Amino acid sequence: METNRPRHKKAIITVVTSNCFHQAHVLGKTVKLFEKESDFIIFVVDYKANEPCYQGCEFEIIDAKILNPDEWERFLFQYKGISVCCALKSRALSHALLFYEKVIYLDSDIELFHDLSEAWSQLDHCDLSLTPQRNEAPCVVATMIPQIMLRISGVFNAGYIGTSRGASPFLEWWWECTHYNCLVDDYIIGIYLDQIYLNEALWRVNRLGILKHSGYNVAWWNFDQRNIKRPHDRYFVNDQPLVFFHYSCFSFFLRNKKNFRWLKSRFGELYFELYSNYIGRLSYYKNKLQIPSYSYNHFIDGTPISYEWREHMRRDIPELKETTHPFELSETKRKEIEKIMSKRPEFFQPNPTRIINNWRNSDLVFTRALSKSDSYIRFLEKVIHERGYNKTDTSQ
Repeated sequence: METNRPRHKKAIITVVTSNCFHQAHVLGKTVKLFEKESDFIIFVVDYKANEPCYQGCEFEIIDAKILNPDEWERFLFQYKGISVCCALKSRALSHALLFYEKVIYLDSDIELFHDLSEAWSQLDHCDLSLTPQRNEAPCVVATMIPQIMLRISGVFNAGYIGTSRGASPFLEWWWECTHYNCLVDDYIIGIYLDQIYLNEALWRVNRLGILKHSGYNVAWWNFDQRNIKRPHDRYFVNDQPLVFFHYSCFSFFLRNKKNFRWLKSRFGELYFELYSNYIGRLSYYKNKLQIPSYSYNHFIDGTPISYEWREHMRRDIPELKETTHPFELSETKRKEIEKIMSKRPEFFQPNPTRIINNWRNSDLVFTRALSKSDSYIRFLEKVIHERGYNKTDTSQ
């Protein structure tokens, strides 16, 4: 990061893989519009300077390798792209705090509709600022489902993280957690990416700010608690200005028009309008910027990297301890390691058990959960009843 040019005292950052760079670009456009006194920085995991999408970019781009240079390839190899980005949030925040007094992280699938004045003000007297998944108690209180859901996805949503320099010890601890345990697939053991660890901020951070403004982090898991209106061409949520909308799972609505019609009938015209406009902007910039695919989904010979191989690296099996360039493993070497692993006790075998993360079936589960429930909490309840805890399910 350069330090010789004029800078503001505040920065907004995001972390993306190259195939999601257009999302970061759309976010950056809104940051530029509403946060004129803040710098916007994009950390790119698989950055290649010669890619067309980075040429003449109006935002600052940083190669994310700077965040973990000593074991970069080993770190990338163990995770899917989404896990890499989530695991690196704490490192990106720590890096930015070397140059800024306050830094806010936002997921790339977010758009601003207002300035972040409440968040910046909270950071005047807090080291860490977080937003709850939901501002009100869950509707379902007669079962353990609310507690189960919060244990899996966390009390706070990691799409927004506000920090000042006093947050550094917590960020270092968070990195220790996500370095090897930031899996999108681990609902079965109660971990969903980086979010569950934020629960511990309640006792690890003395100056913790919980931002319960209804206009922050509006997303599908709290739609039932957020009433959107648009008087005079401005969006309001529960009579407060819409600050940012989190389009998490927007690809669900991209897959077919039926999903869009369902969104409109279930939640109303304005939610439909927000998603439609956002997806239109994404499509435009994806084509304009010539967005590449993610670089680290395959071995160098083109063979896709399986869940099992990623787990071999994450678990640091003896055969890979000295491997600094795992993407270059030859087919012969891979077969040799696979043969060795097949003879080990089952306890050492990667087990791609899923409750929710069979994405081929997730559309149906997602639709039923939202259309038949009055709360996000009941999402898991629907999944448990429809999918069950099938520990022999190894489908990908």
